[in-house]
Amino acid sequence: MFEGAYINSGAMSVASAMLDNIANNLANANTTGFKKTLINQKAYSKIEGYQNSSTPMYGKDAKQFIAETLGSVPHIATTIIDKSEGAMTYTSNKLDLALKEGFFLVKTPNGIKLTRNGHFFINSDNILVNENGFPVIGENYFRSGDFIHIKGKNFLIRSDGTVLSNGNKTDTISVRNGSNLVPAGKGLYSGKFGKQLTGNVISVGYLEQSNVNPVTEMADMIQVNRAFNRYEKIIDIYLNDIAQTDNRIARFA
Repeated sequence: MFEGAYINSGAMSVASAMLDNIANNLANANTTGFKKTLINQKAYSKIEGYQNSSTPMYGKDAKQFIAETLGSVPHIATTIIDKSEGAMTYTSNKLDLALKEGFFLVKTPNGIKLTRNGHFFINSDNILVNENGFPVIGENYFRSGDFIHIKGKNFLIRSDGTVLSNGNKTDTISVRNGSNLVPAGKGLYSGKFGKQLTGNVISVGYLEQSNVNPVTEMADMIQVNRAFNRYEKIIDIYLNDIAQTDNRIARFA
């Protein structure tokens, strides 16, 4: 009897996390370069060895596998980042950059982070920064620790990331593939990054919009909220049955 309550409690916990995740996606529906996240769930393996067993199974193994599956407790396995591209919006601003692939790198107080948000500025020190004021990393950073400097109004950023200032090449914006990504807030991601991508990887004068579809997210929120309420009602039934059983036992004790 308690097992049913545990199972539905786990399902409620997952549903609650899904609602929080959907709310975060909706809050960032207008955030430049934002990638929506999804929650993947699994079930705890009660008996060592059966969670990763190969199928088909026969005999006692099959019976035990079925029993374990029916009595498993749902839990969050991982958060998945949807890397699909958002819509491109033309701005004509030569500091607005949208990526065809890969990620920009920025230097934060917590180390190098990855981002798809290419809404950049030039700060008072003539350094190329993102909208949070974090320096955008170029290839010079990995050689000398220098950031991208742009002086004067006569500058140009090419589609391969080359930065020209007064007709002279000053740096190349670092664009790299990312892996093992974890959301780090402010449209940034922690994770590993590979080698510099070459070719026409940047669309200058464009910004990539969020890939969140508000209509889809709202529909998912309604569905998950209904599931959460169902799990809650089932737990109430289990708890009521337990209370009634305790009362019957007390009368005969």
